[in-house]
Amino acid sequence: MLYYLGYLTIDTAPVHCGKLPLKIPNLFMSKLFARCIADMRLRPSRVFTESVLDISSFRELKDDIAPFAASCTEFLSRVFTSQALGHMSAKAFKLALFTKLELMTGVAAEIRNPCGLWGDGGKFADRVITVNEDHPGECTYLIELKHATKTEGTESRIGLLISEATEQVMKCQSALEFRGRSVEACSMVFIGSNCGHCQVHPSAC
Repeated sequence: MLYYLGYLTIDTAPVHCGKLPLKIPNLFMSKLFARCIADMRLRPSRVFTESVLDISSFRELKDDIAPFAASCTEFLSRVFTSQALGHMSAKAFKLALFTKLELMTGVAAEIRNPCGLWGDGGKFADRVITVNEDHPGECTYLIELKHATKTEGTESRIGLLISEATEQVMKCQSALEFRGRSVEACSMVFIGSNCGHCQVHPSAC
């Protein structure tokens, strides 16, 4: 039914299971599915709405986002069971954090914000958070999130995720739409609900 309505399309990537694979066709539909999941499954949860993320470091324009990372760990541990976290995909993990940020006052959160990069126009920042909007202290934080389950969290895997997150967020920081703005690039790597790496990288401005 979703295929005939246009919400899904056929995935042309080769498969070996003998079944017809379907995928979300574009960014618009991806955001639509994300919005439906957030509204139906996440927002109604009392634990979800009552949990707090510490965004004081963003508002105060600090280079240390460890308090934010620690509050994310606590939030995820309260909202999801260990069993759920053990099977959670990176997309579901990022959606949960975005939905929580969107509910909070004092920040403007965006999901999968496209960045105009020379020769790489399809790159997206995982999270774009703007604080003190339209005020002298306005600043935009680009956050590249990486996630692995506890069973996947080997030392080599974590190192690879840190490298990927750092490289990707630094590229986004140089995007055309951020020129002339105060922009900070941040990388975060979660293993299960625990943030094992968080760093604010030197500004390219």
